[in-house]
Amino acid sequence: DSRLWFTQDDGAHWDNVTPPGLGPWSKVDTIGADPHDPASAYVAIDRHQVDDFKPYVYITHDAGKHWRQAAQGIPDGDYVRVVRADPERKGLLYAGTEFGLYITLDRGGKWEKFMNNYPTVRTDDILIHPRDGDLIAASHGRSIWIADDITPLQQWNAQVAASDVTLFDVRPAVAYHSDSLLDSATGGEKQFEGENPLRGTAIQFYLRS
Repeated sequence: DSRLWFTQDDGAHWDNVTPPGLGPWSKVDTIGADPHDPASAYVAIDRHQVDDFKPYVYITHDAGKHWRQAAQGIPDGDYVRVVRADPERKGLLYAGTEFGLYITLDRGGKWEKFMNNYPTVRTDDILIHPRDGDLIAASHGRSIWIADDITPLQQWNAQVAASDVTLFDVRPAVAYHSDSLLDSATGGEKQFEGENPLRGTAIQFYLRS
């Protein structure tokens, strides 16, 4: 509730590291640690309940001694709920807002929408699957959404952008053998399941042309 605290001794002592100028009644929605730097964190602030609908993302790289606001590219009215850092690529961040998803490739220098077929919906949390490299978004009342294999985002850089063609790493695939008896079986209960990705290997590439 308008304050941020930091401890380095398992909670025995806490230091007030609230960003300067953070107004009263500012709700600290989430604090996202940086997996590449223990002194870096990303904080989503929500002030819509005091009629301030601007997006607020605060970033620190020195354990809260200094902060900078980094919400450029997220429009007013689309206030931020969560910010998470990519575990593979340093500087790649994901933001869940009141109306969708955003990404930044430069640690919050500029945010861009990352929606595709994702619905216009409040996003409460984001997880990058540690094994599969999928982006998993928890929406408010519209289910769990998964962007399969974000390897191209993780491997994108200036060299890729300048190249004529780039083949991104292909993740291991599974060769399935269907059980015909299981596929034809029916039971009395209903089975509820989400949409699964297509079987086989997805090959992702970039063509500058």
